[in-house]
Amino acid sequence: MERASGRSGEMGETGAAGAFMRSPAAVAIAALWGFAEATFFFIVPDVWIGLMAAFDPRAGVRGVVASMAGAMAGGAVVHRAASRIPPERSAALLDGVPAISREMIARVEDEMAGRGPASMMTGPLKGTPYKIYARAAGVQGQPLLPMMLWTIPARAVRFLMIGVVSAVFGAMVRRRTDRSWWIVVPYAAAWGLFYAWYFRRFRG
Repeated sequence: MERASGRSGEMGETGAAGAFMRSPAAVAIAALWGFAEATFFFIVPDVWIGLMAAFDPRAGVRGVVASMAGAMAGGAVVHRAASRIPPERSAALLDGVPAISREMIARVEDEMAGRGPASMMTGPLKGTPYKIYARAAGVQGQPLLPMMLWTIPARAVRFLMIGVVSAVFGAMVRRRTDRSWWIVVPYAAAWGLFYAWYFRRFRG
């Protein structure tokens, strides 16, 4: 197995990838991904956050912060839109997103009505997208600020967990080799398997 180079001033494959993951472009991708997934995209920003962390833990932290900011912006957009259009229309729009069903939307409405934005904390445990909670809060006329405040722990816990696990994985690989594909291929395969299960489990 090829060892990662430790010579001063030399940047191998994983070093170059880590430099990119720390760049403004990578951080912008994290923010845009967070925004997109909070609206209508159906792949979680955890995928990008974890890849950033796998190549550089510091980059992973930046990815968490950027994705959080993007998610909050996206949640605010969904909240406002849902408060202004007919509930049936917003439900139909979400129903068109893969792995989201009418039953899931109705369940989130009940949770939001019963426990308010705090119900978002259980969303990741149930595989329930954040956008459904943002829509329910808007439909029910719940204030935006509490929803934004609860968004932080509801999103950050999972983002950080993915970042930590990915950083450990990346560190283990980089000790053995400097080839980027030793990180990218297993990482992509793991997410591919997860989404194969997820879309089968939650058929919209």
